[in-house]
Amino acid sequence: RCLSYNYQLFAGDDSETASGTRADDKDKDKEKEEEVKDFKVKGVHYKVKADGEVEVDDKGTDTTVIVIPKEVTYNKKTYKVTSIVEKAFYQNKTLKSVTIEGGGTVVPKQAFEGCTLTTLKIGEGFKSIDEAAFKSCTSLSSVEVGTGLQKIGESAFEGNTSLASVKLPDTLEEIEKNAFKDCTQMATLEMESVSKKIAESAFENCSSLTTPKLTKGPEDIEKNAFKGCSKLEEVEMEQVSKKLAESAFDNCTSLTKFKLTTSPEEIEKDVFNL
Repeated sequence: RCLSYNYQLFAGDDSETASGTRADDKDKDKEKEEEVKDFKVKGVHYKVKADGEVEVDDKGTDTTVIVIPKEVTYNKKTYKVTSIVEKAFYQNKTLKSVTIEGGGTVVPKQAFEGCTLTTLKIGEGFKSIDEAAFKSCTSLSSVEVGTGLQKIGESAFEGNTSLASVKLPDTLEEIEKNAFKDCTQMATLEMESVSKKIAESAFENCSSLTTPKLTKGPEDIEKNAFKGCSKLEEVEMEQVSKKLAESAFDNCTSLTKFKLTTSPEEIEKDVFNL
């Protein structure tokens, strides 16, 4: 009897342990099912990636002011913000002010194209503002970008007809084709250095621009780069060493002073064509 009694206790204990293990497994499975896949904090939608970091997704926003941080906390867990998807805020008609502190090193293609934002500030560490990232933001009036930026992509700010003030860092290497084309109200351009090139039509028809000064100019100034900048009065650039292209300053009818500290290897025809 004693042996039988002990066996039953043992068997019962074992049964309870197995049952408890199955319950724990179910709880863990439930937790996995309930793992956070996406969330929203202060008007910005985030998607959790496979590596546990997050990206700003394409669900837009319903608020007027957003800050994209380097890190974001949700349900007591902190996530690193490592990217912004293409067209994240495309054609958003609510946004007024955007500050980008985190989200990787690139503001991607068409991320804010056609938005109604009025002010933009991009922090340090971003290497590229990609194609059409802020194109046709016709209410945008001021842009400030922190140090580290190397490239402004094609048509990045094209057609921003209210853009009056732009401040760019001295780390800039390239301004691509049509980057600021038709920014007709841009009177203030703080741009001390562009080391490699100002591409075709980069500042074409920036008809309010008066005096850009580059302490370190690009190797190349391409065709129509400043064409139609009709209020441009003085240009002073250093180290334009390779090419000054055709019609680079075409129809700059107010231009009275042009100074280069080095002579380019190639100066094409009709650079000024006033």
